[in-house]
Amino acid sequence: MPAVTCPRCDRPLTWGTVWAGGVVEGACVSCETPLHGRVFPQVAAPEVAGAESVAPPGAGAAAVCYNHDAKPAVSACDQCGRFLCALCELSVEGRTYCPSCFGRMDSQGRIQTLKHHETRHDSVALAMSVLPLLLWPFTIITAPLTIVYICKYWSTPRQSIQPRLRWRFYLAALFALALCAAWIWLFYFILRRVVRD
Repeated sequence: MPAVTCPRCDRPLTWGTVWAGGVVEGACVSCETPLHGRVFPQVAAPEVAGAESVAPPGAGAAAVCYNHDAKPAVSACDQCGRFLCALCELSVEGRTYCPSCFGRMDSQGRIQTLKHHETRHDSVALAMSVLPLLLWPFTIITAPLTIVYICKYWSTPRQSIQPRLRWRFYLAALFALALCAAWIWLFYFILRRVVRD
């Protein structure tokens, strides 16, 4: 049975308590710190010399899930300490969370490895090469930028749920190179005309 210690003096507790649905009230015998908490059956049974106490229902039985009292607990939340069944436990970054703590920490941005969205760089590159054709003078800027973008994100791991192929990158590169070649030819043509005149 794991030892339950006083948060103030760190000595093992004996509960001078009254049980009501697993909630305990009392004080530390050593330092008389008032205590209030919830103790699960396998953690501690009330043992108080000379004090009358009532054991909670199911004392000595295996712990059950905080959310599903018909399912046995397999772990405890590292944040709040609630016991969790296999359905409720969420393991992230080497720690275990209950659904409510996980949701709260996620909304606060405290779980770094959780991805909410993924940039599809191949689609961005294709859009950068094709959409500026609607206003073709802008392609003088967007075509070289597309090539730089493709070189930068070519090796980015593709971890999308949907399989992503590289054909968008190839098509974007083809459009961008064709536009760059067209601009080079146009400048060359203009320069030749100016030199002739």
